[in-house]
Amino acid sequence: PGMLYIRTIVSQDRLAEAEAEISKVVCAPAVISNDELAQARNALITALINQFESNAGIARAFLLLERYSLPADHFDARAQRLAKITPADIKEAVQRLLHKEALITICAGRL
Repeated sequence: PGMLYIRTIVSQDRLAEAEAEISKVVCAPAVISNDELAQARNALITALINQFESNAGIARAFLLLERYSLPADHFDARAQRLAKITPADIKEAVQRLLHKEALITICAGRL
């Protein structure tokens, strides 16, 4: 569960072009190489350690476990679960979750 957001700053005369390009990229079929997947996997695994470097981080970890009814070993097993993810798994998840009808566009500033 969560929210994806894209923030950009463009001039008013290029707003429609920017919206069209962002929509095209978000709705395009997912393509990820094995190297990109390995880098992302390593970044996520490395970031796990940072969640426990303060009392507030530890509290947030416990709240996450409770809120989403995750097992007590969620953080211990996460690296093994991440290792099993393939580029095909990512493509399927993106196709299931990201589609143009589900996007909301919010513009702020001088329009």
